[in-house]
Amino acid sequence: MRLLSPALWALVSVAGAAPGGTESASPFQEQPSTCSAGLLVELRVLRDPSDLAGLLSRLSAAGLQGVVLLRTDLVESLAGQLPSAVEQGHEMGLWLGQPRAPGAAEGTSRSRSSWSELRSARRSLRRSSGSLPRAVGLREITPRAEAALNELRFSLLLPQLDGADHPRRAVSLQGYQGLSLVIPPYPVPPPMDRQAADGSHLLAQLELSARALHTGERPVVRLPLAAQALDEASLALLERWSSEVLTPCGARSLDLRTAELETRRWLREQQGQQPRAKTAALGRRLERAQLQDAAAALRCPDRPGHSLPRSLPGELNLTEAFLALSLAMADPDSHTALELHALAAPRSSPRSVLPPEGVELEAAQVRRVAAELAPYLTGQVPALVSVSDHTLTAAEFLCAMSASVNDDALVSVFSTFSPDPYAEGLGWGDCSGQ
Repeated sequence: MRLLSPALWALVSVAGAAPGGTESASPFQEQPSTCSAGLLVELRVLRDPSDLAGLLSRLSAAGLQGVVLLRTDLVESLAGQLPSAVEQGHEMGLWLGQPRAPGAAEGTSRSRSSWSELRSARRSLRRSSGSLPRAVGLREITPRAEAALNELRFSLLLPQLDGADHPRRAVSLQGYQGLSLVIPPYPVPPPMDRQAADGSHLLAQLELSARALHTGERPVVRLPLAAQALDEASLALLERWSSEVLTPCGARSLDLRTAELETRRWLREQQGQQPRAKTAALGRRLERAQLQDAAAALRCPDRPGHSLPRSLPGELNLTEAFLALSLAMADPDSHTALELHALAAPRSSPRSVLPPEGVELEAAQVRRVAAELAPYLTGQVPALVSVSDHTLTAAEFLCAMSASVNDDALVSVFSTFSPDPYAEGLGWGDCSGQ
């Protein structure tokens, strides 16, 4: 058993009851009355713990559900403990460390090994937990690793160290802004040498987090925890912090989807701009009735291997239809014409990963993803789009959008091909915006 430092024993005694059975004074100086941000709890599992399920159960009981970042080579050995963690409200992610992040040394055997290791761990984690990992943590993010992880469609990139002090959209391999979000550490944790010196590192970290939750300068307050460092004293301190600080101020433990949505909203507010479609006043105008005709022509048959048509009613090409459907779903209550801006066709044609029997998606979820995607359609059509736990090619997502125009609760999507998968632009055509 690991011995506790004298200072940490002092914290435990403060966190417990005082002699005589009376409640001791709170160890927390920061006790805000209100909280304006959300809390993202991260449990980094970098070694094989003796009882991960028990640890996660303690955190759940304290209302501290979060994302469990597993080192890639631990996924298989911990697979049996993951279903219960998901049932308790935790989500699964991956920890890559450093320097073995994908793309850190592109073209080398280490880089290829890292890519293979990440893909394998992601598949294993999806099988064992029942959901596709949306977040990845790493020690320090580089532009190359950032672009590579964006290509893999991770929603959130959570670096331990980052030169930026505010959330941002990841860079892509093509040089424009990607869809993944990079959320730097906030608040910046206190220096780790304090933990060895007096055992108060966790308390100092909780104090900083409480202050950040109150000020709300960022939408997401990250609370990174190392599984191997959470002994009984640390867990007792976390439980008391949750009951004495988080609950009174109404703080929320965010799931990954909410953390992503609130960060995107915050970025739009900081930029002080609306989605590009509303500012492209000189672009091509498309009446919504015309879009209905195009969507009907795009309805794909209930069988795999269908190819999209090159052109659609209203002289629309596929890129214009993709953009118009996204814009329409971002503003469904409006009856005004859609303003189409410049957008390039997809430049790559990934292999479909849909099963032969296809998949059923909630139409509302398809519309929600399309609406979130609309403000970021500024370079080219993305080659892949994630909907729930499924990854669709651009052609398959276009079919899904066209099917979800109606009020059906579910839409069926099968493997779908572009008109010319081997040509530049895949036969989609570009949207000139004119």
